Amino acid sequence: MKINDWSAIQSLFDELNKRLDRTRKVADNVGVPRVYVRMLVELEDFLNDTLANRDLKKKMSPTNAKALNTMRQRLKKHNTSDEFGDLVTKFRENPQDDEEEELESSSSSESEAENDAEGKFEDFEKRPAGASKKKDKLLSMDSAEITYEMVAKKLRDIATSRGRKGTDKQEQVEMLQFLANVAKGVPQKLEVLLQLVGSLFDLSPGISNYMKVGLWKRCMLVMLEIMDTLTANQHIVLDDTAEPSEDRTAEPVAGEDGMIRVWGNLVAFVERLDDEMFKSLQVIDPHTHEYMARLRDEPVFLALAQKVHDYLARIGDTRNQPK
Repeated sequence: MKINDWSAIQSLFDELNKRLDRTRKVADNVGVPRVYVRMLVELEDFLNDTLANRDLKKKMSPTNAKALNTMRQRLKKHNTSDEFGDLVTKFRENPQDDEEEELESSSSSESEAENDAEGKFEDFEKRPAGASKKKDKLLSMDSAEITYEMVAKKLRDIATSRGRKGTDKQEQVEMLQFLANVAKGVPQKLEVLLQLVGSLFDLSPGISNYMKVGLWKRCMLVMLEIMDTLTANQHIVLDDTAEPSEDRTAEPVAGEDGMIRVWGNLVAFVERLDDEMFKSLQVIDPHTHEYMARLRDEPVFLALAQKVHDYLARIGDTRNQPK
């Protein structure tokens, strides 16, 4: 909230409420956490302070001002509802009690270090509904102990769970980032990176909204890493007719032509990145610095597109090259 980005605050608020609903559906006896009520109170206070600051409101972009007004209406309705109205009132009468101290002592070190509204809001939002579940044992293993089969099995698990209800998409991305560092051999690393791009796309809010710029840039970085890896290992070819990684249990071997084929479709990823950038330019106010900053991402995208085009020309892929 320090940066006064009400579009981001609104998105975090929606996600937080969804996670709270999921948690309460799973465990019927779980009430409303006091730390959540505290977040509502501090968010309401911060919103009122922002509305009272005329100079700050004048400097807001039209998009941010619209998000602020939307958040004002929604938060007022939310905090005065039958479900949360009494809880908010009681909290204001008694901001500190033993229950809250117990919750705060069990929160992450990050939330303990930050006592402002942003710290508590983000800490609660980042906690998944199943925060108590055990950490994947693969994450605690030494990289030397991790085998090709372990990475391949985890890749299959992630691939089969994508799109399923209740799947933690952010957790999948974090796992894939870890697997990219412990993958055994260049082909397997490429398989992980390709699946990582797909999982990053899964974090996008949907076809009605554009992918957040930060997320888009993460996809770009992974794509550029894929292209650098292919350039340094020209005996490896991405082929969308090759056997998918989740169907294979052993490291791929070179064919008669000496090439190792890994399943992947670079063109589809480039087209998706292009679509997401075009959608963002349609939504962002063209009179803002945000729009100008977005335009500066275009040369980077064109550089990636050129790398992909040159790669397709090198391997003789005349079917995808014209795209």
